[in-house]
Amino acid sequence: ITTSNINRNIMRYIFSLLFFIGIGTSLVAQPINASTYGTKIDLAELALESNDYYNALKYYMEAYEDRKDKGLIPLIADNHYKLRDYKKAENYYGRLFKKRRGKAVEVSPEIRFKYARVLKVNDKYDLAIEQLQYVISNTQDAKLKELAEYELNGAEYGKIVRPVPRLTVE
Repeated sequence: ITTSNINRNIMRYIFSLLFFIGIGTSLVAQPINASTYGTKIDLAELALESNDYYNALKYYMEAYEDRKDKGLIPLIADNHYKLRDYKKAENYYGRLFKKRRGKAVEVSPEIRFKYARVLKVNDKYDLAIEQLQYVISNTQDAKLKELAEYELNGAEYGKIVRPVPRLTVE
């Protein structure tokens, strides 16, 4: 055994050690179970196709936490509505109407219609009426306009027949 063979073996050992340490640290940096943003969206859409609103909501929420993608807000709100969590649905739909950099945000009549329905369920008839009137005035979709007029009549009627507090019917 010569000195050069010993030095060569030591160098191989050091190189192997550094190589395995490098691989080990890169494996630690990449979680095995973490889903990507795209995977979460795909899983949410797959859950929606099978009417699994709870898991769809879960994956949309996780994706939203990853990127804060404002395009997911209506989907999150829709799923809260389908799960009958109307307070959260109102909260998420309401986020779409907040001004950004001092400018009003354009929201489609379809989204406004859904928001109005949630407001109506939450007994916020005046706000619901305002949204429904906007939909009726600004949509080109005859079916949506007809539905909005129907909901508007319901909201106006809801204002009139609000339950009386502490009244019990026997």
